[in-house]
Amino acid sequence: MKITLATIASMLAEQGKEIKDLTESVGFVVKHMATKEETATKDQVFALQSQVNAIETDIRSMKHSKLEVRVADLEEKVFGKTRA
Repeated sequence: MKITLATIASMLAEQGKEIKDLTESVGFVVKHMATKEETATKDQVFALQSQVNAIETDIRSMKHSKLEVRVADLEEKVFGKTRA
C-alpha cells in the first residue's frame, strides 16, 4: 500500500475523532461522578440500614396494632363483646 500525505491526514483525522470521542466520554464521567465527600462510608450505610430496619419494625407493629383494634371493634359489633 502506498502511503501518501492524504492517507496520513486521513489516519490522523480518524484518530483525532476517536481521541475527541474518548475525551468527551471521560469528561462526562468526571462531570457526573461523585466526589469523596459525596460518597457514604461503610459505617454510614450500616447506620442507615439500622434506621430503615427500625422504621420497618415500627410500621409492621402499627399495622398489627390497628388490625387488633379493628378486629376488636368488629367482634364487639357482631358478638356484643370482644373475644380476647
